[in-house]
Amino acid sequence: TDISGVVVRSPGGSAFSAGDRVVAMLPIEGSTWGACEEYVAVDESLVARAPTNTPLLHAAALPLVGLTVVQAMEPVVRAFGGQTEGKTVLVHAASGGVGSIAVQYCAHVLGMRVVATCSAANAQFVRDLGASQVIDYKKEKFEAVLGPESCDVVIDVLAYLYEERAWKAKLLKTPGHYVVIASSPWEKGPESGADPLGFAIPEARVDRLLVG
Repeated sequence: TDISGVVVRSPGGSAFSAGDRVVAMLPIEGSTWGACEEYVAVDESLVARAPTNTPLLHAAALPLVGLTVVQAMEPVVRAFGGQTEGKTVLVHAASGGVGSIAVQYCAHVLGMRVVATCSAANAQFVRDLGASQVIDYKKEKFEAVLGPESCDVVIDVLAYLYEERAWKAKLLKTPGHYVVIASSPWEKGPESGADPLGFAIPEARVDRLLVG
């Protein structure tokens, strides 16, 4: 669904002109869309300018994972009144596609202190992205390392593994925000019918592209 390239032609009044370097995320649903083409006709609302310091080959990987992170954090930033500087966020699977973008966005755009989980082999990579502390998930339990009320935010792409552990360890401060990427086993609550996290943002999905 992710593409990058150079605009060949655009309609009058468009924000884009021939020669502009752009990225786009094609609709996920349906069978009329495809990115494996030399030329792609796409609605302008799905297009954004490519970063000037990033080769188009690399920029093609940004739309879906980048928007997942930005939109997942949008309600969190709003809940904090835009005051995210210095707050602590735990990013699980920090060396993966979504996790690696989350580390950079939280550290360099939101000014947050980033704690990350990943393997020892990827620890330096994650530190270079902006993480202040890295936990080797193969050797340590993140909840034991961090302790109760240690995080303002958790970004979790592995909800089935970590969400219940975070809840039982009372990892989040109050108010705190647990961001689950895609579906969570707790989304509809446990058997009691109540969401044990209470403050959870149950699901984050991409629904638009930010242009500008």
